[in-house]
Amino acid sequence: MTKIPYSYIKRLEGMSKEELVKEVNYLAKRIEEEEAARKEEERKTAELEKLVELLESIEKSISRGESRMGEAMPYFQELLKIKDEEIAKMQKRN
Repeated sequence: MTKIPYSYIKRLEGMSKEELVKEVNYLAKRIEEEEAARKEEERKTAELEKLVELLESIEKSISRGESRMGEAMPYFQELLKIKDEEIAKMQKRN
């Protein structure tokens, strides 16, 4: 649990009901933003883990001597698809 600074508590004590409501709304919005950012980070982490798994599969395929391009192609296509999806998502945000 986060320790609340004494000066902040004193400031809250001096606020009117309306000011307290505004402060609570502000803090609620900040919490929502932090939660959204956390979820986005979790999503990105999951995507990166998937990419790592794909790359490990490619590496194993190559190390076993399966160097024919046709055998590795599905893995490369999946990586390209993920890359294209990420580019599209980034363009939508901008």
